[in-house]
Amino acid sequence: MTGKLSPQDKIKQVRSVLLDIAAARKFSSVTYEDLAKSLDFEIGLWSDVLDPISEEQKKRRLPDITFLVVRKDTLYPGKIDGVPIKDMPSKEQMNRVREEIDEIIRVYNPGARNYYS
Repeated sequence: MTGKLSPQDKIKQVRSVLLDIAAARKFSSVTYEDLAKSLDFEIGLWSDVLDPISEEQKKRRLPDITFLVVRKDTLYPGKIDGVPIKDMPSKEQMNRVREEIDEIIRVYNPGARNYYS
């Protein structure tokens, strides 16, 4: 682990990793566990890092790249539009995830395949 990073530096690093994932040749999601392993710092509460990224994307009218971070057991995000998901998401929430992944692909990785389609 590197020295202590500020919350803003952690957010910047996670955002950078998510943008790399969004634009990767082999488009995919990433589990919370695998994302944590790829970072050089402890996360603490995911919401402290992912919520500001989600809010910034919305402010910029860009797709929410935090939808790329998924739970290992469901392969869906742990939060969908700010609502924590305890088990499997509802059909409406699944459709919302598919739509947001379509937008991520449209903006960051045209031609990639949506793994929820």
